[in-house]
Amino acid sequence: MTHRPITTLFLLQSVDGKITTGASDALDFDRDFPRIPGLREGLHQYYEIEQTTDLWSLNSGRVQAKMGVNKKPLPEKTPVSFVILDNHHLTRRGVEYFCARSREFVLATSNPRHPAYEVVADNLHIFQQSPLCLGDLLRHLKEHFDCQRITVQTGGTLNGLLLREKLLDYVDVVVAPALVGGKDTASLADGPSLQSAEELSGVGVLSLESAQPLAHSYLRLKYRVIPLEDAPIEICAMDCGHPLWEKVCGFAEKCSWGAGPVLARKMRENAFESNERVLAAVCGEEVAGFATFSNRDELPPEYSFTPFVGFVFVDEKFRGRRLSEKLVNRGCEIARGQGFTKIYLLSGEKGLYEKYGFESLGDYPTVYGTMDQLFTKPL
Repeated sequence: MTHRPITTLFLLQSVDGKITTGASDALDFDRDFPRIPGLREGLHQYYEIEQTTDLWSLNSGRVQAKMGVNKKPLPEKTPVSFVILDNHHLTRRGVEYFCARSREFVLATSNPRHPAYEVVADNLHIFQQSPLCLGDLLRHLKEHFDCQRITVQTGGTLNGLLLREKLLDYVDVVVAPALVGGKDTASLADGPSLQSAEELSGVGVLSLESAQPLAHSYLRLKYRVIPLEDAPIEICAMDCGHPLWEKVCGFAEKCSWGAGPVLARKMRENAFESNERVLAAVCGEEVAGFATFSNRDELPPEYSFTPFVGFVFVDEKFRGRRLSEKLVNRGCEIARGQGFTKIYLLSGEKGLYEKYGFESLGDYPTVYGTMDQLFTKPL
């Protein structure tokens, strides 16, 4: 069960992904599309769909100020509750506008002197946090207001932040038949760009749920964001010639487990026999965990047990997906393919590897002068 509302990013965009007509605040789809033949005829469809979105709406103060809420007359009350992220774009009048319009109005800010503190209204709730954490805000909305679903209509920078923090569940866009262009024109998701392959987990992967042609060449596209736990995991068995060898080595070096740097050193020195392998769990371009298949592990040379699965580690954010079991099973497959009828494993863990079909043979000394349990499994 999720501890935050289900989020849907709902926006009007051009075919090239722009969410406004230019880099100036004087330019805006709402003002400009009604002036352009070929766009104005179908624009009403976006507003009609907007009326069917969630009863909680997340917006930014910058976008709302651009739309003129600081100068508009106070509106009638609506059944929609608004959450506005703002530090300095809304004036007192803008805050009063949303108090009048909203069922509940949550102003999220890191500014302790925001004009909202000057307004007294029963439906005004100020969420102040410095720095502001969007995940904390969403959890607050569910815990204190029972917000189950919320529609996101923020600007490109905040949309990008929600994307990177994995806080988007659905994307629902109405695509206008227009190409806007301009490198400085806001797009659906802006913010800092990815700089390396190690950051590719920041890409949001989508699953198309529906594509609905609308009148006048408009198009509605609805996607589900594939959560991390749904992303496919590949278990790779590699030697030093594998293209991911250096990536796994770097991951092991920096991981939170003390034995990781030991494995990284073995990989740099290629201290493996010809039939041995490093096993890696890979999600896209991201390493999720590792293990080894080796002829020997940490037992002194007088013991003849062979082969072993060792160095089993899964990164914290990928835990709960049974990757340890998958890594161990991959080691078992390699052992079986090499003609072995048993495989061994050394670990201080109790109750874990028994679930994978291993049986404890008792405590055995290691080359480090410690004692570990020796497990075995028939193949």
